[in-house]
Amino acid sequence: MNDLGHAGQDWEGHVGLVYCSPAVRDERLAEFVGTGLQRGEQVVLMADADGRTWEASLALRGVDTGGAAREGSLATLDPPGFYPAQGQAALVDRMLESGRPGLRLAAHAEAALGYLGEAGYRRVEREMEHLCATRPVALLCQLQADTALGQEPVPFLPAVIDAHRHALHGPCVTITRDSGGVHLTGELDLDCGGLVEGVLRRAGQNRPEDDVPAHVVVVDLSELDFMDVAGFRALLRGTEQWRGRGGTLVLAGADGMVRRVIEIIGGGSRGDVVLR
Repeated sequence: MNDLGHAGQDWEGHVGLVYCSPAVRDERLAEFVGTGLQRGEQVVLMADADGRTWEASLALRGVDTGGAAREGSLATLDPPGFYPAQGQAALVDRMLESGRPGLRLAAHAEAALGYLGEAGYRRVEREMEHLCATRPVALLCQLQADTALGQEPVPFLPAVIDAHRHALHGPCVTITRDSGGVHLTGELDLDCGGLVEGVLRRAGQNRPEDDVPAHVVVVDLSELDFMDVAGFRALLRGTEQWRGRGGTLVLAGADGMVRRVIEIIGGGSRGDVVLR
């Protein structure tokens, strides 16, 4: 399955998109940009390092890029302009001076990492997390990667996972993380199992020391509409190292066919996996 337009997805705030094909990326970017323009917001896109801009692909998907550019509500900046030396707050403040009700920013993670380096990218993403939480700003960060279970992860994926706790969209599934654990919305199958596995692995590696109980990783499945055996295998693979150190995987809120899949394959009867 490959339905990035799942109704449960949230494109507000600081969000990441991991996509498999440029066509999917362009559809989601058009949705993100089009929503902002309809609301009268300022939209700013970062050009790729090779100078590519997005206006043509957006126009093909119904976004009036020409009109928006003429009235000043849509702009494209090169990496130095998108990431000013004074920090992201300087860019946000300058763009909000237009008096528009909000600001939408979109950038490609690989281009950003190539320009900023990993340490700089992580610093900028932390700053944007704060700005998106405190000002009328949304940021869409995009990365192309094969998210299928068993595929080798791209080198940039851990940095993108770490930067997007609020919402990370992949094929069929949206993943959010907070102090209560990892929350999955949509569908979990072979196509997105690799992404979920990667998120769970990072969650186990980056657990805050004050998490209580410290030996438990909770995955909330209450908003998961579908899961197959490959999806359950992703949950196990993503927590394998954690459980190997004595940790427990708690699967919370599983209902309907999702719960039946877990019960049929004996997932709730393992000592290190608890079905709650």
